[in-house]
Amino acid sequence: SPPPQDPPKPRGKRWFRPPQGRCSDAMLRVLHRHGYSLAMTDCFGMDTVCGEPYVSSYILGRAKAGSVLLMHLPEKGFREHNLRAIEEVLKGLKGMGLRAVTLSELDEIHNKGTHEVVC
Repeated sequence: SPPPQDPPKPRGKRWFRPPQGRCSDAMLRVLHRHGYSLAMTDCFGMDTVCGEPYVSSYILGRAKAGSVLLMHLPEKGFREHNLRAIEEVLKGLKGMGLRAVTLSELDEIHNKGTHEVVC
């Protein structure tokens, strides 16, 4: 059998979102030393404590081009309401003429200076 391979290296920036959006000076130094960029959000529907339809309604009421949304992945038996919330948010963004992109894509669009409408 072939020898084991290292996992592929991520392309572009490596992102870190500090828990609860809190980041100390020490954390910033470590992130910088290891080549991470800080990711902060401007739309969080409190999906850790609230359910649907509150989550999607809250996010869609605040999302705009360039927003960084925070939604936690659902798991079987844990935050299952988030699956419906994610579906509703994606549908709502489309209705607003926006689309979801990765942080790296958003960063690239920003750095190019284009005015493409994304979220």
